[in-house]
Order: sequence, then structure tokens, then C-alpha cells
Amino acid sequence: MANTILTSLLGAASAFALVTSANAAAVGPLGGAKLDAAPASNIVKVHTSRQVHDMLHGYGYDEVVLISTHGGHYGKPNYKFRACKNGDAYIVDVNWYGDVVDRDRVGSCYGYDDRGGDERGYKKKWRRYRDRNWN
Repeated sequence: MANTILTSLLGAASAFALVTSANAAAVGPLGGAKLDAAPASNIVKVHTSRQVHDMLHGYGYDEVVLISTHGGHYGKPNYKFRACKNGDAYIVDVNWYGDVVDRDRVGSCYGYDDRGGDERGYKKKWRRYRDRNWN
């Protein structure tokens, strides 16, 4: 009786090993999908801060300034820029691959309020007090 139990256990274990090895061969050595045979298809495009700066200019942002380079996922840098578009100031986070991952409006680009300067380009600095309550 003990011999039949041992035989059935060994048979189940070998069947499990056979199924596991077949799945491992289909999946690949690292547990993900198998990679293509062509190495060029697996190359990831990496962006430098200058490339991201030029890319944001291409998207229509003005006054693009790099604020910081901070670590993202897996130690890859993310870039944080302050940029203006249509008179609004934004903080733009761009990941290592060149994707815009976050964009927050932080105010106006043209001084203390959303009106900007006059037609000659002079900023109206006196408007900074317009929100105060002068009783």
C-alpha cells in the first residue's frame, strides 16, 4: 500500500514538473513574455533633459526651465520643468522615456496677475495689491 501511494505521488510530481517546464518554455526565463529575436525592437529610447526641453518647446510651451531631476521608478530620473503655455504657468513632470506624467497649473507667466503686461510689454506691478482689503 505504501508503495502505491509513493508511486502515485511521484507520478503527480513528474506530471507537475512536466507542465511547469512547458509553461516556463512558453513564458521565458524571466517570467515575462518572450522577447523578440531582433535586438533593435527591445531598445528603449532614453531622453536627456535637453531633449525633453526641446520636446516641450515643440508642444508649444514657452520659458521652459529645468527645476529638478529627481529619481523615478527603478532609479531612473524624472525631469521637472516650469513652463508657460497660453499665459499660464505649469509645473510639468516628464519621465525618463519622454512621457508627460503630470502637469499642474501654478499661476500666471506674466507677473502678479493673469492680465500680463500692457501692449508695450511693461508689467503692471501695482496690481499685486489688488486683492488686499484697504478699508
